[in-house]
Amino acid sequence: MSKKWDQNKFKFRIFVRDIAYPAAALVLVLCVVAVFFGTLSTFFVDNKDYRVPEPLFTPANQLHDQNLDICILGLGVLAMMFAGWYFGDGFYKRRKFEDLMDTDSKAQFIEDLDEIEELAYKISSYHEELVYEKKRELKIKRK
Repeated sequence: MSKKWDQNKFKFRIFVRDIAYPAAALVLVLCVVAVFFGTLSTFFVDNKDYRVPEPLFTPANQLHDQNLDICILGLGVLAMMFAGWYFGDGFYKRRKFEDLMDTDSKAQFIEDLDEIEELAYKISSYHEELVYEKKRELKIKRK
């Protein structure tokens, strides 16, 4: 493989890492909508006593007529669990990163530097820049 291919592959990895957290949030929202419509069409379409507003009833009725309601409900729940876990893990990493970065002590920062750099690499390139700025602020020469 050429060096140019390796550089493009590295840039693609950085791009995917930077959009993973917003993408997980978007998938989480879409899964909540899928679970809502799946639940609506599974349990309430045939029930004449329950009045579903017309804008919500039409897509739910179409899902029920095609027997996709249970599939949408099941897939929505599974995807919501995965996206929720990924979103929560990213939130936990960001909070831990902010806690570790919130120090004015050079000795404490150097002690936690390996963990800070690892978290920054896992979160986004913006956070890597924050680590670089903090190193420059505290005048740390370590690479």
